[in-house]
Amino acid sequence: GAKSFLERQGMLNNKIVIVTNQSGIGRKMFTWREYSNVTKKMLELLGNQAKIDAIYANSLLPNEFKGFSSWRKPGIGMLLAAERDLKIDVKKSIFIGDRITDMLAGWIAGVGRLIMITNKSEYDIEVELQQIIAQAPRDYASPSVEIVQKIEVHSCLSRVIIDQLCTAEIN
Repeated sequence: GAKSFLERQGMLNNKIVIVTNQSGIGRKMFTWREYSNVTKKMLELLGNQAKIDAIYANSLLPNEFKGFSSWRKPGIGMLLAAERDLKIDVKKSIFIGDRITDMLAGWIAGVGRLIMITNKSEYDIEVELQQIIAQAPRDYASPSVEIVQKIEVHSCLSRVIIDQLCTAEIN
């Protein structure tokens, strides 16, 4: 599951970064403190072997997305901050997410490998990709996205991690 993946990346000294939209905070459904408590519990459940190097989060609402420099995905602001702060080579990185906006952010940021974990059919994902590609800057080649069905993700902990977005730099 996700825990063993993160542990393996840690053993390889690869950097693990979580970038996450938390619009529930912006909607006043929960607070930054509550989000922080859930995040601390997640890190506790992962243990010391699954080292997370950084977490970038924002509380922007979907209608607050102001272009691809935004911190709200599909904006790449959080990815650019991680790249700068941790000196990550995004071209050698893996970007894992569960939404088409995650894939778009990874694609626009130039991440080398995109993996989407979803229950949607490849056809539905392709339709969504085409709609989003139409909005993207014209000088980007079409993204290549690997699809992993959520049904293949067994543990509850894996779903907690996969529902957030991880990038892992590959040595």
